[in-house]
Amino acid sequence: HAHIITQSLAYSLAHSYTHVHTRSLAHSLTPPRTREGGLPENLRTVAFGKYAGIVGMVDILQGLGQRLLADGYSTPFLYSNRCFMNTSLEEAKESVANVGSMISSQGFPRGTPPVTFVFTGAGNVSQGALEMFNLLPHKMVEPSELEAIVSRGPTEESRHVVYGAIAKTQDLVQHRDKGRDFDQLEYYAHPGQFEPVFHDTIAPYTTALVNGMYWDQRYPRLLSSSNLKDLAEREGGPYLRAIADVTCDIGGSVEATVKATPPESPYYEWNASEGEEAPALNAAGRSGILMSTVDILPSSLPKEASTHFGDALMSLLPPLVHEAEGTHCTPEGSQLPLPAELDGACIAEGGELRDEFRYIFDLHAANELKNPSSATSSAAVDGRAHRVLLLQGHLFDSGFINQALDLIETRGGHFEVRDVFVAPNLDQGTTRTSQLVVNMSAEQATLAEEIIEGLNALAKLMAKAEVTIETLDYADPISTPGGGPTSGITGAEPGLASGSVSVTSNEPQRVLLLGAGMVTAPTVDFLAVDRGSVGTRCKGEGKAPRHVTIVSHLEKEAAALAARAPGAASAVHLDVSSSSAHEQLSACVADSDVVISLLPAAFHPMVADHCIKNKVNLVTSSYVSDEMKALDAQAKAAGVTLMNEAGLDPGMDHMSAMKVIDAMKERGGTIKSFSSVCGGLASPDALEADNPLQYKFSWSPRGVISAAQNASRFLENGAEVNIPGSGLLSSARPFTGWPSLNLEVLPNRDSLIYEELYGIGDADDVFRGTLRYRDWADVMHSFQEFGLLDMSGAPIGDAKQWGELLDAQAQSSSASAEKVAQARAALHWLGAEADAAITVDSPPGVTYTEANMHEARPVDALVSLLQKKLMLESHERDLVLMQHDFEIEWEDKTRSSLKSSMMLFGSEDGTTAMARTVGLTAAVAAEITLEGRLKHIPGVLTPTMPEFYMPGLDKLAAEGLIFEDSGCERAMAALHAYEK
Repeated sequence: HAHIITQSLAYSLAHSYTHVHTRSLAHSLTPPRTREGGLPENLRTVAFGKYAGIVGMVDILQGLGQRLLADGYSTPFLYSNRCFMNTSLEEAKESVANVGSMISSQGFPRGTPPVTFVFTGAGNVSQGALEMFNLLPHKMVEPSELEAIVSRGPTEESRHVVYGAIAKTQDLVQHRDKGRDFDQLEYYAHPGQFEPVFHDTIAPYTTALVNGMYWDQRYPRLLSSSNLKDLAEREGGPYLRAIADVTCDIGGSVEATVKATPPESPYYEWNASEGEEAPALNAAGRSGILMSTVDILPSSLPKEASTHFGDALMSLLPPLVHEAEGTHCTPEGSQLPLPAELDGACIAEGGELRDEFRYIFDLHAANELKNPSSATSSAAVDGRAHRVLLLQGHLFDSGFINQALDLIETRGGHFEVRDVFVAPNLDQGTTRTSQLVVNMSAEQATLAEEIIEGLNALAKLMAKAEVTIETLDYADPISTPGGGPTSGITGAEPGLASGSVSVTSNEPQRVLLLGAGMVTAPTVDFLAVDRGSVGTRCKGEGKAPRHVTIVSHLEKEAAALAARAPGAASAVHLDVSSSSAHEQLSACVADSDVVISLLPAAFHPMVADHCIKNKVNLVTSSYVSDEMKALDAQAKAAGVTLMNEAGLDPGMDHMSAMKVIDAMKERGGTIKSFSSVCGGLASPDALEADNPLQYKFSWSPRGVISAAQNASRFLENGAEVNIPGSGLLSSARPFTGWPSLNLEVLPNRDSLIYEELYGIGDADDVFRGTLRYRDWADVMHSFQEFGLLDMSGAPIGDAKQWGELLDAQAQSSSASAEKVAQARAALHWLGAEADAAITVDSPPGVTYTEANMHEARPVDALVSLLQKKLMLESHERDLVLMQHDFEIEWEDKTRSSLKSSMMLFGSEDGTTAMARTVGLTAAVAAEITLEGRLKHIPGVLTPTMPEFYMPGLDKLAAEGLIFEDSGCERAMAALHAYEK
């Protein structure tokens, strides 16, 4: 790989070479040469840089596609495979060329800003990257031309090409004496006399940066964190949307390169406005810059990289072998010199560094002067260096403790949190701080001091945490390296003297989670992971640890969930649908502080009854049913909160809509029009272009089919509109809320109930809708007309093959010939060919076997077909969209509009966006309940009150679930004032 070896590692390696007497060679074999101007030209015989550049360029195309999609532009980049997904370099080239063909023929969506790529470095890395870039329809320009290209905005040319520019050294910096011409020899000799200009002259007009330049601390950074913040503060946010830092130099020329990523999950997002990594992709909105920082890029082309290495090395091995055998000599017996390639690659021999590598020690010494180690007392036990540290400050609310403990582990240390004092801020007027005593150990005293130095640097960086770090007199060693927290911690007041800090501890909060389905993993992660016991990493100042008990009839799934949080979660195998299990369920409820039911909605009233009897609060993600409503009086009498509709839709829709509605009302506004749409879709890159439904299922196809036939009603221009279930699929309308996505919207059930629920009775338009990609409703309507969606349709009888079934349906259906043909074509794509055998899916409460399969209905066969062909695979991502549109009338009769939107993709680790939005919202609701924020409002609730939605939206935003608001100045001012 061609990335710059970190200076600390280089020093460690160089130091080790002086303790051995073997010859040490670099695999990047470099014969000494010079080029024009007298500058060194170290052309590598074994050079992986080209392959790093190739892979880095290929991978950033997919990442840029994702970033642009979040900005509202669905581009051909989405159809580019990441490099490791290809079987060869040729296949990777073919994938990039296909993307190029789409750009040439289809172009970028109209309105897409010109797409510009800038390459830094003049070596193998940039050559490899340019080799792939040249497969796209492109136009190479000088860096100075980029501003004019971007300033012109979208043109017909920019829709069908990408622009490329190579930034040379003179484009990156200028002499501090601005009247002087750039001299490259002077720059290398005296880099301190130069200042960076790339962030002002090129970066503002760069869409994607491919960084392959050499850098060390002597030189100005290409892009600092403050540079990126300045770019984010420009109108419209940063033009720079993605960075492929092929060097993967942590904290190097691109300061936002804060970690190395694996090839299978290469991206993270840098929040340029905040100067930190965002919690998830697309979490930072327009301020987000996608980073690709894989440190083993050539491994994505293992065959080509290995072949290159072997071919280049094999011819150079004989001299080394002969030298080891003592036969590399002249006829007179004199030792022959090694070939230039090998001699130029020699780093050390005979226990001495070669002269050209001694600079490593000088550079290390210079860095030590900049970052002197603090002298502290030390103690050594069992061969390890131990320190006892007292940390004081806002350790938890600020997130400092998470970062600090991560730093200790990352640097190779072990820690044990011995004593904790957590002082909760009981009201806004208090600013109490917390204290921790941490036993920390390292292999060597120097490493221990480096870790302490790093902690102090972190404290300076996170100044708002007001953290102080003190080294106490040495106490007991850590019993086991990396061991867990100590038990038996006392509850006395904390002392500030060395070694006398004690702890106040809370009993773990107990959460009962009913269900182990697809949305539950984010719930467990939020509530239990890193919350195992006192002293482990917590998520908030003054919060007690938690224990989550997972109850499910799915024994393996529940156990797997519990394994995500060892010590902080456990599993109970119980089928709550069995009447014999009610006693055990009641006992589990009684032993809990809050219950989260993610069971099917029909079970919620039974669970709520147990909660009322045991005076335990409940959270569900389902709509409030009539049976649940009937429990309101009992819940109020028992002082129990039954929080329902805490999911995505319903859930996040209530919270985000009510915040805007209440904000407008507070400033005298009246909501005159309200539209709210939501959709759970497949990410565009997960859909085949010829998929007739333009859909993939992340939950039961039967449930989707059922929902597609619900009756609906809404208010339009002051008039009530009613649509029967049989007409829903033919009522779809185009939706342009995300112009780059080809969407349609269908009415979603009864919108009129929201007039009262949201307090918007003066509105002339009230609409809630479900989003799908265009043509979904039309194809589903053809299935409906063909009789394939009828839950109570005639049985399939003796039909064994799809041809027989479809012929029978054609005879009994009143569908037009056009609809029949449309349905047949879609079914053929799904695999329902004439001679294809029919399989059926059993509906709830029924089990089909060979004996009674003739009783199955066509819809059961369709569900089975959809499950085989259109289920979202584990490697594919889903997409959740939600958007509210408001029209507000003010007291002076003027009107304003406001839009609130969320776009969320599934995670690279396979967690779906649907699971995150539902599971995290339920978890947040449980946390708010545990915090006691709803004690004064018992009964059957939905998340429409500010006591819930204000902290709830903040907690969800911290997890990357963020709504972006835009609109007229007056409406936005009202919203910002309300938020403050």
